[in-house]
Amino acid sequence: MLESRVTPTGDLIVFPSRWKLVLVLLGAAGCVAVSLWLLTLHLGWIAEARVVPAAIAGIGFFGLVFSYCVYRLVRWRPILVIGAEGLVEQSSLISVGRLRWDEIDHIVPYAFRGQPMLGIVPRDQKAVMARAGWIARMAMKANGPLGCAPINIAQVVLPGTAEELALLIAGRYGVRVKSVPSFGPGH
Repeated sequence: MLESRVTPTGDLIVFPSRWKLVLVLLGAAGCVAVSLWLLTLHLGWIAEARVVPAAIAGIGFFGLVFSYCVYRLVRWRPILVIGAEGLVEQSSLISVGRLRWDEIDHIVPYAFRGQPMLGIVPRDQKAVMARAGWIARMAMKANGPLGCAPINIAQVVLPGTAEELALLIAGRYGVRVKSVPSFGPGH
């Protein structure tokens, strides 16, 4: 079940799963270690021409993931604040922030490359993008061609499932859920 707290004003506060953050942190550390190890191999100039850029990219990407996990564990704050006016989404580095209920067309739990997500589809994507940070704008633009919702919350940071969160939001705040697939074993 989705772990959360309710404030005296009725806002629902959802914190990330510490256990899942630690697992992601350990996975990222392992990927950084493998990337560093790849840099130490002497494979000849042709192989190095392919391995070195991949290893450097791996160090950069997974180093960022590791750093973000450390940041989230040290600076403990909610990933979602859900209230009568709308929600504040701050689940990742590319969060869009505050969305009013009247700005949200629908939500959709789905899987992207095997990763369960909760997608949020705004009524006016351009208006939401206009006030988002540049990284969030780039991500929202990239999500469409990938077949993803413009705004996404990865289940890996949730203390429950994307489907539970979708049902909670729909039940409490009347937001339309486009579809609620099952994320059982093997999905």
